[in-house]
Formats: sequence, structure tokens, C-alpha cells
Amino acid sequence: MSFFNIGRILLILLLVSFCVITYTFAIILVVRYLHINWILIQLLGWISWYFWHSVIFDKVAKLLCMLNLKDSFGIIVFTQVIPGVSFFFTMMSFPVLYSFYYKIPFATNFIQLSCGICTGLMGLYIIIESFRVIGISGAAFENDYSTNNRKKLVAHSIYGLIRHPLYMGSLIGSVGLSMVFSNLECFLFPLINTAFIPIYKYLEETRLIDIYGQEYMLYQKKVGAFWPKKLFWRKATIILKSKK
Repeated sequence: MSFFNIGRILLILLLVSFCVITYTFAIILVVRYLHINWILIQLLGWISWYFWHSVIFDKVAKLLCMLNLKDSFGIIVFTQVIPGVSFFFTMMSFPVLYSFYYKIPFATNFIQLSCGICTGLMGLYIIIESFRVIGISGAAFENDYSTNNRKKLVAHSIYGLIRHPLYMGSLIGSVGLSMVFSNLECFLFPLINTAFIPIYKYLEETRLIDIYGQEYMLYQKKVGAFWPKKLFWRKATIILKSKK
């Protein structure tokens, strides 16, 4: 039985919103009173997030699963997943935070504004489609760490096109957000997000190989990480077969 029900999902959405608002205010305070550059804040933010992702999260989650407490996965969700995912989306939203802080107007060029909106909607579509396939439970790592609801690796639909659609959708959305504002400095933030892709790929796939083993390694060979190896949706669904 899944950990997630309507009540818990609503509570998680509320807590994620609270965390994002808290992180946003913390960033504004750092900028205003410590006079630290926004670019430096984002760089330090991503370094902190990846340290959490590679050193803290996986080890804490495995430890809790090993202890086999009554609600180990619930502890993982409320102490690790919610703060970590909220911080991730805050980092991806830097073009908006920066623009609102300095009161930068929207782009007046119709083509730039239209491209920004379309790119943002494309990113949003990829995120929504990813959630449709794996659900909140999959996005919250229930497939990976819950001892009560262990599932097979998801490798169909959009996950049959690229291995990390949630990250890619967020990155595309970040590019779109930067395009709807008139200041070119906003483009620096998605560039920084893009620069961290190799680090994310290495850390996340090391974690997934540790969990799924040969099954994930075969998945890597068949499906691209951030760009599809197969361009047609109907050909994207793959069947994972273990080696005999």
C-alpha cells in the first residue's frame, strides 16, 4: 500500500509551498543584508543541494530503511524529500526571483516573450507528464526506498524517451522564465543550471545503479539521459530484459 493518500498529498503540497517561500525570503535577506551576488548565491545553493543529494539524503534514507521503523519512509519524506525538492525548484526559479526583486519588466519584444512563454509551457508539460507517469510517490522516491511498496524501474511513456524528464522539464522551464523578462542577466541562471547537469547525472545515476543494478544499466543503454535516442513517442517504450 502506498504511503500517499489525499490528506498526505495536500499536506506535502502545503509544506513544499512553505519551504519555497522560506527559501525565497532567506535568499532575499542574504542579498539585502549580506550583499552577496545572486550568481554566487545560486552557485553556493547548487553546491549545497548536491552535497545534500550525494552525501546526506541517500545515506539517511538507506539507514532509515535498514532500521525498518514503523514509518521509515514517512520520516524520509518529511525530513529529506520535502526540503530537498523545494530547494531544487527554488534554484530553478531564480530568473523569476531575480526579476521580481529588481522589478525587471516583462520583455516588450513579442517574439522573445512568445518564445519564453512557449518554452516555459514546454517545460511545464514535461514536468506534468513525468508526474502523470510516476505519480507523487515516484517523484518522492517511494519506488526506491519504501520497503512496503517496492516497484520495478519505470521505463515507459516519457521515461522511455529520457531518463531524467523532471530535471529536464525544470531546466527548460527555467530557460523559458528567463526569456519572458527584458534583462539579459536572467539568462545567466539557466546557464548555471545547465552547467550542473553532468554532476546531477553522475550522482543520480550512481544512486540508481546502486538500487536497481543491471536493470538500470540496461536502461541507460537504451534511453538517453536528457535527450531522446529515439525520436518517435510510440517507439520510446522499452522492455527491460535481464541478461540470462
